[in-house]
Amino acid sequence: MSPVKRAGLTDETRMLMLELFPHLEEDLQKFLDVSASVDGFFSLYMLVRVNQHLVSTQETGSSFGKVLAACQLQTKRNFDKFMKAQIRNIEETKVSKKSRCGIISFVDNFASFAEQTENIFKDSNRHSDLEKWYVQLTHTIFDNIVRVAHEHGKTPPEVVMFENFHHMASILSQLKLPCLEAEKREARQKNQDNQAAYVTIYLGRPLEKLNVKNNHDYYSCFLQ
Repeated sequence: MSPVKRAGLTDETRMLMLELFPHLEEDLQKFLDVSASVDGFFSLYMLVRVNQHLVSTQETGSSFGKVLAACQLQTKRNFDKFMKAQIRNIEETKVSKKSRCGIISFVDNFASFAEQTENIFKDSNRHSDLEKWYVQLTHTIFDNIVRVAHEHGKTPPEVVMFENFHHMASILSQLKLPCLEAEKREARQKNQDNQAAYVTIYLGRPLEKLNVKNNHDYYSCFLQ
């Protein structure tokens, strides 16, 4: 088929689409917004799915191609809005001060959240969008571990921090995401630093010296 006929077919299809579905783009965008409002994770599914259709569309200049491009912009906005809401929820988290702090909810939830998002974005060329938000989410979690640790009052802040940074380091190790390698090392370091700080503050000496003393006392009991 000649290029001229291809162009004619494209124009003809465009006109037919406009006649049959004069509000197609508007209706699809409303559907995307309603879906995202029902469950924010729909915005992730839609971003991946619309992008797949757009990539597979051979004639991007066609009427349907233009509709898909507009929908992709909408799904990206909904996706960003959803991720910003996750950050806001972390920043607004309050922990009960009536009992020991333990693992904070947003730390514990990060593993299942990342697992679900990875399943959605598996093999998608939009994974880079997710990676950028992973970094922001992780640093938000780090900052708010420190915030909660100092707000709690009942549990020593060093304990809250070394427990939660240890948990984050474990999660990041299991996820094996290259984009979060630096954050995994940071979580491990913060865990070690706060563990050492707790031992020094509450037991009166650094962990290394405490271990030496304990070993000396242990062996001395056999020599008496």
